[in-house]
Amino acid sequence: MWGKNNLNKTAVYTLDVINEDFISNKDKILSLWNNITSGLLNKDILENIEKVTNNSIIGGSKLLHFINPESYAIFDSKVYKAITKNKAYQYNLNIDNYLLYMNKLSKLTSNKEKMELLKNKFHEKNEKNNRLTNFRYIELILFFSEKL
Repeated sequence: MWGKNNLNKTAVYTLDVINEDFISNKDKILSLWNNITSGLLNKDILENIEKVTNNSIIGGSKLLHFINPESYAIFDSKVYKAITKNKAYQYNLNIDNYLLYMNKLSKLTSNKEKMELLKNKFHEKNEKNNRLTNFRYIELILFFSEKL
């Protein structure tokens, strides 16, 4: 049975390992953070994010979106199904498909006329959401499209 003393020793050891890992990778971690907060997106960034999200681009996209919602959209099975009309499996929820998705979203969100049309259509159905990011509008439309 784990006593309080063993648990404390384990917690201290774990914090020491985390601290050592952070110190030895401080420059890499800070560079990654700066790239994410500036909105940069590439395969190297996503591979590093996957390492801290249980090798999941779904978790990675959610983490990126949480840190910088203006630059990163969430990518999950509902979004994949709304786009492709196919069931999502682990093998197709991957970095390459996320990069493709983000590229298409970036093109769409840069078109002001199309975005205004999408926002107006969305507000016809949902009046309380008027301060969303462009990516969030598209995510919600894709999410709700499965229910239509």
